[in-house]
Amino acid sequence: MLRLLRRIALLALSLAALLLVVPRALFHFGFVGPSTAEYVAAARQAVVVARGYGATSAIPALAAAERELARAEALLAQQQDHEARHAAQRAQALAGEAQQAALIGRDAMRVKAKQVIEGLDHRIDELEDIYAQKAKGVGPERARHLFSGMKHARAASAALVLAWELEDYDNVVQGEAKAVAALEDMKRELQGG
Repeated sequence: MLRLLRRIALLALSLAALLLVVPRALFHFGFVGPSTAEYVAAARQAVVVARGYGATSAIPALAAAERELARAEALLAQQQDHEARHAAQRAQALAGEAQQAALIGRDAMRVKAKQVIEGLDHRIDELEDIYAQKAKGVGPERARHLFSGMKHARAASAALVLAWELEDYDNVVQGEAKAVAALEDMKRELQGG
C-alpha cells in the first residue's frame, strides 16, 4: 500500500512538472499560439505604428527594429520559423521603444514651441505699447511707415501662431529667430525715432 502511494505521488509530481513545461515548450516552438507569419505581421504593424507617431530611421530603436524586421522576413522566407519568430518579437519590442522615443521627442518639441509662442506674444504686447506711444503726433508719412512695419512684424509672429495651431511645432521653433528679428527691428525703429 505504501509503495502504491509513493508511485501515485511520483506520478502526480511528474504530471505537475509536465503541466508546467509542456505548454511553454509548445508555445516556444510554435505548435500553439500565433504562427510565425502572424508574429512577422505584428512586428511590421508595430513599425508602421511607430512611424505614424513620428519615429524616423534617425531614431536608433526604429533603425534596429527595421533591421530585425527585415531579418525576420528573410528567416521566414527560408522557413526558419523559430529564429524568425524571435527576430519578429525583438523587432516589435524595438518598434515600441521607437514609438515611445518619438512621443517624448514630439512632446518636448511641443513644449519648446509653446515657449516660443509665449515669448513672441510677450514681445508683440511690448511692441504694441511702444507703437501706441510713438505713433502719436507723427506726420502722416511716418505714421504710414510705422503702421506698415507693425503689420510686417505682426505677420511674422502670426505665421508661427498659425503653425502652432496646426501642431507644426518644428516650423514654430525653426521660425523663431526670423520672427524675433522682425519684432526687434521694428522695436529699434520705434525707439529710434
